[in-house]
Amino acid sequence: MSTYESSGVDYTGTLDPAKLIFAQAARETAGNIARLGYEDLEWSRGESVFLTMMPGGFVQGFVIEGLGTKNCVADAMYALTGTSYDAAIGQDNVAMIINDLCTLGIQPVTFAFKLDNSKEDIFLKNLDRVRELARGTKEACIKARCTWGPGETATLKDIIMPNAVELCGAATGFARYVLNPANIRAGDVMIFVESSGIHANGITLARGEVLKNMPQGYLTNIGEGQTYGEALLVPTHLYAMLMESCQDINIRYALKGIKYAINVTGHGLRKTMRAPQPFTYVIHNLSDPHPVFHAIARFGNVEEKEMYGNYNMGVGWIIIAHPDAAQDVIKAAKEDGKDAWIGGYIEKSAEKKVVITQKNITFTPKDLAIR
Repeated sequence: MSTYESSGVDYTGTLDPAKLIFAQAARETAGNIARLGYEDLEWSRGESVFLTMMPGGFVQGFVIEGLGTKNCVADAMYALTGTSYDAAIGQDNVAMIINDLCTLGIQPVTFAFKLDNSKEDIFLKNLDRVRELARGTKEACIKARCTWGPGETATLKDIIMPNAVELCGAATGFARYVLNPANIRAGDVMIFVESSGIHANGITLARGEVLKNMPQGYLTNIGEGQTYGEALLVPTHLYAMLMESCQDINIRYALKGIKYAINVTGHGLRKTMRAPQPFTYVIHNLSDPHPVFHAIARFGNVEEKEMYGNYNMGVGWIIIAHPDAAQDVIKAAKEDGKDAWIGGYIEKSAEKKVVITQKNITFTPKDLAIR
């Protein structure tokens, strides 16, 4: 039985406890910028984006994030087929950062790009692949309506493995209307917005233990005319334009509008309960997952709860809103080319939890210790 932890990525036992230590140390720096007229919005610690109140009442958001190991799949598929998937990887890298930025209503302004490589790296010497990565990054920034500003390429001998690169970056932006999880109320609904596939999370398990059981490896046909490698490399959706439309919806609905947004990444649908309040998040209307998820579960012998606790399973983005605004959000998503539907609702509760009624799966606070 495969698990994400057995693949070498341990959120609950290693990563999340370490993150909490760093977050506590960071909290102790609060107030350093008060002399400049700035204020940390402490409630945003533990969110996907950190907020700062600027002089004049403007709110700035900042995110730093990494792609992970999805580019390793692109490297393998290039070796097998001679086809470059680096433009898609460029979009993935931007999306991982910009999507986090948008969760609290921040509209992206500046994107920064970083690529770390080893001394022996061959990627940067292949200028055709570099051009594709640059093109994908540029086009993703255009889709997100932000400027690609600074960048850094660092050679990290003895840190980055030979013939590998690490992609990451950062972004800043400003909000017209800040989304605050404190505004969530019982009776609000969860609007699910489709993913394009696996996005860029859970790749370590997908290219490790799962791949070993594939009869033709990355070239295994998993249905709908796709190989496993092709399915893994479908680029991550960008949700920035949808969230910009949601700003207009909130102007109309005010407190009966959009309350919060969740980028469904490494903690899967556990992340539905990211807000601090003790609500029960009842999920009752799941979509059928993409074939890539069926392939991971089958060839990796991964239990259903493990799948829903680590992968997006077809739900890339969740918007929590008052029921009055739900249809406007669904319409905005469709205008952005994405399917959306009401996937669940929020109930009063003594303890925070996620209940997936269709699968008889429950996640409790011990499954998501990120604050």
